[in-house]
Amino acid sequence: MYLYLRKNEYHCGGKWCSEEERKEAKYPKELAEFEKEIEEVNFPSKCVYNDYQVGYWRKANAIHNWFVENCADGVDDCREVYVSREQVKELLDLCNKVLADHSLAESELPTTKGFFFGSQEYDEWYFEDIEYTKHIMEKVLSFLCEERYDYSLIYCASW
Repeated sequence: MYLYLRKNEYHCGGKWCSEEERKEAKYPKELAEFEKEIEEVNFPSKCVYNDYQVGYWRKANAIHNWFVENCADGVDDCREVYVSREQVKELLDLCNKVLADHSLAESELPTTKGFFFGSQEYDEWYFEDIEYTKHIMEKVLSFLCEERYDYSLIYCASW
């Protein structure tokens, strides 16, 4: 289970480019036909993404379940899903709530069963996962709250 900060960059020598520099970024020769059509409806851009891993979980099924239900419309198919700043805040709030009152774990951040999902107990491992998630969400939220709109947050899992 992985959480990435994805930096969106326009390909101009590997750096964030001004609008003028973006207009100068050219498609490879074999894609020239596409470039011409795009120029007719939009400025030409070659957006690239650099992913930076900021979170990693193993068998934290309650956290995976939360991402699936809240960010992937309940579809668990190992695809990348976008996580909004509001969703980061929501997960952080839930972690704080469960850590303050362990009796809320089952109702607020329930475990789930599935392929390679580990224990479904609300034990020390569960609460360590919640504590780790809280730590990661605090750091991510702090980073994203600094008007960094060239970054997005992506969650994905591979089973």
